Amino acid sequence: GSNDNSLRVWDIANLREVKKLTGHTNLVTSVCWSLDDKRIASGSYDRTIRIWDRISGREVRKLQGHEDCVWSVCWSPNGKMV
Repeated sequence: GSNDNSLRVWDIANLREVKKLTGHTNLVTSVCWSLDDKRIASGSYDRTIRIWDRISGREVRKLQGHEDCVWSVCWSPNGKMV
């Protein structure tokens, strides 16, 4: 996560950015990969949790309803809840 409202996925072996995920409207506070390696969840000061497709980098869900910033996100062990 970042103060520039984005998430970036890096190839550590080659030290290069693979994807930049954009959509949050405020800084990103937390990022968590799903256990099946297909999705990424992110939380933000914009009061949303967003679910991203890891391969395409597209936002697949925006979860709204928090009354303040989202400090942390984590997938449940079965991957059905965040």
